[in-house]
Amino acid sequence: MGKKLFLKGNMDSVNVLLNATPESLEAYVRDMLACGMPGGGYILSTACSVAPGVKPEILRQLVPLAEKYGVYTEA
Repeated sequence: MGKKLFLKGNMDSVNVLLNATPESLEAYVRDMLACGMPGGGYILSTACSVAPGVKPEILRQLVPLAEKYGVYTEA
């Protein structure tokens, strides 16, 4: 992955985002990035649309978390 392919998504918007706290979301995002980033080409995103009832503040937290933990460094 990385040079010719990318992987987008797979964040569970029903079972995780719907019930997330700021703390549990941060841990979940870190886990998703740790799994998806090696080799490059990972895009943090939900697996599909966002479930009704997900709190807007949870969605707004995704960008700062991606910026904090999802930065690729040049090797």
